[in-house]
Amino acid sequence: MRALLQSERGDPAQVLRLAAVDEPAVGAGQVLVQVLASPIDPADLLTVRGLYPLLPELPWTPGMEGVGEVLTGEQAGLRVVLPVRTGAWRERVVLDEAALEPVPKGLDPVQACMSWINAPTAWRLLEGLRPGDVVISAPGAGGVGQLVAQLAALRGLHVVAVCRREAPELEGLAGVVLDGPGLGRRVRDAAGGPIVRLLDGVGGTWTARLARCLAPGAEVVVYGGMSRQAPELGIGDLVFRGLTMRGFWLYADNQARADRGRPLRAQLAAMVGLGLLRHPVASVHALDDWEAALEAARDPARRGRVVLCP
Repeated sequence: MRALLQSERGDPAQVLRLAAVDEPAVGAGQVLVQVLASPIDPADLLTVRGLYPLLPELPWTPGMEGVGEVLTGEQAGLRVVLPVRTGAWRERVVLDEAALEPVPKGLDPVQACMSWINAPTAWRLLEGLRPGDVVISAPGAGGVGQLVAQLAALRGLHVVAVCRREAPELEGLAGVVLDGPGLGRRVRDAAGGPIVRLLDGVGGTWTARLARCLAPGAEVVVYGGMSRQAPELGIGDLVFRGLTMRGFWLYADNQARADRGRPLRAQLAAMVGLGLLRHPVASVHALDDWEAALEAARDPARRGRVVLCP
């Protein structure tokens, strides 16, 4: 079979190669699974570069999340979520039969493959909020941002999505404000009321600029750093306005609340199956087309995830 292999850390386009590898051996209590789809997540690219907190031993195959179809055993034909960090950028994997996690019947594999990261992150970023609450989401049109807007609309929350480009995909879901002069004033106008939480996936000066829009006592939740800069928050915001700032990392949250991961993924997958939630997808590529897929994944103008279908 074939797999994308990494033997050194660096630029994914340079250190990955598509290679023929041995078929995985199926042991007792295990099944062989055909990989159907796997997204190219930012965490995948950071891991390949050696910039992610959890780094595997080399050589390895990337692919944080995915979905596959069981080929062997009594559950042959069952479609399942691949455990996180399985290494899904390959044609087949072996899983423990007792740990199989089914996906709803009829669910598009491209939609099903994004079960582990973005949707649970969006869900948990909104925890503790009540109907009518107002939040800022930045970047509002990113993968997490679009899911935040969808989930917030279902829960009666109001999202002000701060974006660097037009975002027609958020129409009817959030108030969209484009970055530029007068950002704070325009965010407050779009909010129409006190803003209680900033969901910050950018960091740097964006954090400080958007924090000024928050109501006293509000919180800043940092879940990413697209700017590659530390989030900035002024002493006046922390001391005199009583803002709080905390980080969110889904991996750590899952470790602390391990019993919630699988039920939440099942709930979110069911919502996708019912058409209540949809993962944004920019493009879909065969494994042979992995170089073009990587190039597409690094395009800042893309609208959604790039997905590999081995």
